Amino acid sequence: MSTPHSLFVSFLTTALALQEAALPLAPLTAVRRMLAIVSVPMSMVVFAIYWPLVLFAPSLMAPADMAVDEQGHPSPAALMFPLPLGIDLGLHAVPVIILLTDWAVYGKRYSRFEATRVAPLIAIAMGCSYGTWVEWCASANGAFPYPFLNILFVGRLSIYATATLFAFSAFRWVNSMHPASRAITR
Repeated sequence: MSTPHSLFVSFLTTALALQEAALPLAPLTAVRRMLAIVSVPMSMVVFAIYWPLVLFAPSLMAPADMAVDEQGHPSPAALMFPLPLGIDLGLHAVPVIILLTDWAVYGKRYSRFEATRVAPLIAIAMGCSYGTWVEWCASANGAFPYPFLNILFVGRLSIYATATLFAFSAFRWVNSMHPASRAITR
């Protein structure tokens, strides 16, 4: 559940929420709610994985050998890591804050069917698609995007499965915190 994918889906969800505020139509609400089932847990996974690694084990996010290229010059990647705080917060914290705030203020709790049948399928689809994408990119590029993925395949599968389980658990937790009787205000 990569940052670019999370940002894209978060942007779509937020853009639809703004559109829905201007023009409240049932189809917009339905699409935004389905996107939120994807974007909220995805942004929570990005937040939960990224910040502990960057703060406590940055070498697991960026390889130590990226500091210089073959000629001994600083590599472009080394110049961007760590990211400036404003950019870092904008990429890895603001999306989850905006999505959770929007959902808590304007959204409504997901039904039992959505929470127990739809959300797990979406979480599994997200986890499988991310794992497949990362494995394909690594086979094409000869390297994984993050050093913490440079482990045996079984270990990577465990990481993908744990992130998927976290996404579903985070969705269920957030949904359980929402007042059940709240009406749609958009």
